[in-house]
Amino acid sequence: MARRDAADPVGNPSSDERANYDYASEDVRRPALVEDLSRLVAGEVRFDEYSRELYATDASAYEVTPIGVVFPESTADVAAVMEYCAEREIPVLPRGGGTSLAGQAVNEAVVLDFTRHMDALLDADPDARTARAQPGVVLAELNAALAPHDLKFAPDPAWGDKSALGGAIGNNSTGAHSLQYGKTDAYVEECKVVLADGTVTTFGEVTLDELEARADPDGDLEARIHAEVLRIVDEEADAVREAFPDLKRNVSGYNLDRLVAEADDGSVNLARLLAGSEGTLAIVTEATVGLEPVPDTKAMALFAYDDLLTAMADVAPILDHDPAAVEVLDDVLLDLARDTDEFEDVVGMLPEATDSVLLVEFYAADDEEGREKVAALREARDGDRAFASMEAHDEAERARFWKLRKSGLPILLSRTSDAKHISFIEDAAVPPENLPDYVADFQEVLEDNDTFASFYAHAGPGCLHVRPLVNTKSPAGVNQLENIADGVTDLVVEYGGSVSGEHGDGRARTQWNRKLYGEHVWEVFRELKTAFDPDWLLN
Repeated sequence: MARRDAADPVGNPSSDERANYDYASEDVRRPALVEDLSRLVAGEVRFDEYSRELYATDASAYEVTPIGVVFPESTADVAAVMEYCAEREIPVLPRGGGTSLAGQAVNEAVVLDFTRHMDALLDADPDARTARAQPGVVLAELNAALAPHDLKFAPDPAWGDKSALGGAIGNNSTGAHSLQYGKTDAYVEECKVVLADGTVTTFGEVTLDELEARADPDGDLEARIHAEVLRIVDEEADAVREAFPDLKRNVSGYNLDRLVAEADDGSVNLARLLAGSEGTLAIVTEATVGLEPVPDTKAMALFAYDDLLTAMADVAPILDHDPAAVEVLDDVLLDLARDTDEFEDVVGMLPEATDSVLLVEFYAADDEEGREKVAALREARDGDRAFASMEAHDEAERARFWKLRKSGLPILLSRTSDAKHISFIEDAAVPPENLPDYVADFQEVLEDNDTFASFYAHAGPGCLHVRPLVNTKSPAGVNQLENIADGVTDLVVEYGGSVSGEHGDGRARTQWNRKLYGEHVWEVFRELKTAFDPDWLLN
């Protein structure tokens, strides 16, 4: 156990001088490949068994051992690795913080870890509200550097203290405050990228006339990419509009709905097409992103309900009050929290007989405005569906409310049985007005498969995190997992939703996009992938 001292009051293991986090074992796989790459790049090349095992997992249920790991120091390093691997048809996987919940950060590939060396904020322009940074910068550290300017990169995934900017772009990440800020694609202005043949270029906004001038289906890779994007805009816009759900929280498939929507105004931003592509189209080595002002203050309300479906029915009316966030926790989570030392006192503040809760947060110019917003909401909703409510205004009180919400995943992961709360359909999203019926039908799917789940997280935009209890160590459990995923995908389509509203497709959900979007748009996705990556080497 790491020592706790004045320099390290929380016992961070990485500060223990006895630890060796740069360890590499002696058993090296494919030494000739290591030797070649080491000559080409300034960064470290690790193909030893220990390093490969470290990168065989992310935050999902999947495990795939990579070919090896490279820690690039520059765009030139990335281009050298990509060009070398492309010539030999070796897959390449760009990786950020490894917080992916759908398995998109693991593959049998040469992994590029940007968090060791390419993790800098390169510059910030407070007047333009933009920042230029490398893909390995951790979001929390990026925002700490921007704090003196009262600005922030707005998307706020729960693991922002570990998630990297490149991963946020690759995943089109968002978080609890997406009602206010939307997804990462809204903030991507420009990206320096390495293409699948090692070409270095910059993607940003171009007019349709410029796109047409650069397009050549028989030209080099970049020209062919422009040609395919132009073809989609010209020939597939109606199919895209028809297939994509009208939903704020959709990160399934390629970002074609934003592409065709931008084209209506005479230009497109190719950097935004990379948002949500999960490293399958190009490798981002620098990104210019838009920033938002840090809110002056916040105020919160908590509503207690007799059951989850009643809470779900209250989401749409609450949205009429323009909150920044609406989060839900159900009885499964609250019951587990009551039995957990760390969260027992937080759950203890809830009214007796609370089955489910909604947490509502407002942004405000000052404390008075925050109190007025909470008071108006409580007056409108108290006694209708919620049987009790509470409010929080100072920072300590609000932190207690958020601690309750953020207890969800740690508590679920604390189960010691073979059956675990698995993340495979934890991220589907539907329009908020459809939540009551969707959740009721979802519970029926679970009952039909002899299990149950926890429902929590982003009720406001209709993106619930749902983790069924499944034993994936048994064949029956694996079959159960597949049956649930199939049934829930049907529900998502029925209720006008998406199979992923936040965590991405990855290994968990990519196959369901064919059902969500239909065969034609599925083929458009494949054609776009082929235009960017003809040999399908990127992730």
